[in-house]
Formats: sequence, C-alpha cells, structure tokens
Amino acid sequence: MALSRLSCPECGTVLRPAKPVTPGKKIKCPKCENVFVARDEEDEEVEEARPRKAAAGKGGARKPAPAVKDQKKKDAKPEKEPEETYGYIKEPEDEDEDKKVKVDWEATTKQKDPRGPAIVMLTGPGTKLQMVGFAAVAGWVLLILLMIIPACFPIKEDVNPNAPKRQQTEKEKKEAAEAARRPKFFNVYGVDLGEHIVSQPWYIFLLLMIPFAAMAVYSSCIIATGIKMQNLESRTWGIIGSVMAILPINMVGLATLLAIVLHWGMGLIMDDPEYPQHVSMGLNALIWLISAAIAGYCLKVLNEEKVKEGFEYDPE
Repeated sequence: MALSRLSCPECGTVLRPAKPVTPGKKIKCPKCENVFVARDEEDEEVEEARPRKAAAGKGGARKPAPAVKDQKKKDAKPEKEPEETYGYIKEPEDEDEDKKVKVDWEATTKQKDPRGPAIVMLTGPGTKLQMVGFAAVAGWVLLILLMIIPACFPIKEDVNPNAPKRQQTEKEKKEAAEAARRPKFFNVYGVDLGEHIVSQPWYIFLLLMIPFAAMAVYSSCIIATGIKMQNLESRTWGIIGSVMAILPINMVGLATLLAIVLHWGMGLIMDDPEYPQHVSMGLNALIWLISAAIAGYCLKVLNEEKVKEGFEYDPE
C-alpha cells in the first residue's frame, strides 16, 4: 500500500510526498538529512507492541547465530535504492503574533547614547566633591554648636563684692598662676573667640552667627552641585561647585574647629604655645590642598569630550 504521509524517525518531521511512496523505499529527510526506510506508521506501532519471543534453551539463554550466516550477510552488498527528498509540513506555531518580539531596525541605526560613559566618568569625581562639601558643612555646624553652648549656658563665678579681701596663700597663688598659664579654649592663633563672640550679648551673638550659618549654606551648595554633576543635570553647576570648593573659605569652619581643639589639647601638655599653632596651620593647609585637588580633578573631568557629549545629548 503506497504511503502519502511519512514521519522522520530522527527529528519527527512530517513529510507529505507529492506522489505516494511504496513501503520499503529509502527517503531522505530535507530537514535533518537523515535517510530512512518508508514504513507505515500503524505497522511500526504493532511491531513495537508485539512482545519478543523468549530465547530457547536452558536457563533462557539465547543460542548464538551461526558465524557463517553472519559472514555471508556481511559480504553480501545490499542493492542501493534511489534516495528521494520530499518537502515537510510546517507545524503551526503556538505563539501569538502579539507575543512575538518585534525588532526596531530603525533604532539600530541611531547614534549610541553617550550618557552612559559620561556617568561612569563623573561618578568618582562627583562623589569626592560631595564628600568635600559634607566635611565643610560638618565643620561649620560643629563650630556653631561649640560656641552656642557656652553662650547659652555661661559659667558664672560666685563673687561677693562686699566680702573683705584677704591675702592669698602660697597654694592659692600657685593655682592662680597655673590657671593663667592654661590656654583658653577659644583662643585661635592669638585671637580669643570666647571674648569677641561667645561672651557678647545675645543679640550681638546672633548677628555674629549669621556669617557662620551663611558659610554652612555655601558648603551645602557644593554638595548639591556635586549631585547635579554626577546625574548629568547641569555641567555649569558642576563647574561652579568645583570653583567654590577650591576657594579656601569653604574649609575655614573645619580649620577653625581643628585649631581650637589642637590649641587647647596640646596646650595642656606643652608649655610652648607656638608649637600647637604650627601643627594646626600645617593640618589646615593639608585639608585645603586636598579640597582644591579634588575640585581641580572635577574641572578636568568636566572638560572631557565624552562628558560634554553626555551633557549635550538629547534623546528626543
């Protein structure tokens, strides 16, 4: 019986030849190029379902086939049958048309987005510029708090002007001399901030705090410009913030705070008042050089061509 529908045993492709094929004829699959013998699918299922006969002999052992017959079969050359290639049926796809991925060929011809490389180049400098701003803001805020506490809670000595004066003992004289030698807490480079600022009346003290608060806002602007620069929001503000960080006034609050602590702390263990001043001046100069170096590096990166392209790129 001629076959009008075949199935490739290798890849499972369904073949429908134009002319019916006689069973036993060799067929070549056009998809996987496998050569197989045309057989009826129903006959194949029946043969697979048919149980195999048990091998004869004791213990169920199968007798080996004669070697002569095997040799004759090997020597005998089978006749070659012409191979024919037939088309195959394309199975319907399960995917819906809406679920298929549509390739936007026009998008592949557009210019690549330069914002990615620009953000990578600005991440490091922008973060460092923000750290400079945070350090400066912390210096100003801590300095203001350090002066507000004694101004709001002054320490008053109980002195009775009507009490009769008595002569000091030797011990009291030594204690008074040691207290006079001790450094004043708010003494910075020979200027007593406690006398000029902290001990002033409250209304004058508040007026004197306005420049300190303004400088804290100044340093906060450097943080904002670092964020704008890092997010490619504004190259102009990035340049302005870098220039603001280069100016020494940004670090004056932190430098004054360190000078107060060093002068007072080292003055307790040293008799030389000039040594703490030299140490604090060197440390403050180092802090300003670090701030200026970071700001200069930010200016250098902002002038790179790739960074300029990232700021100027318009996706629309």
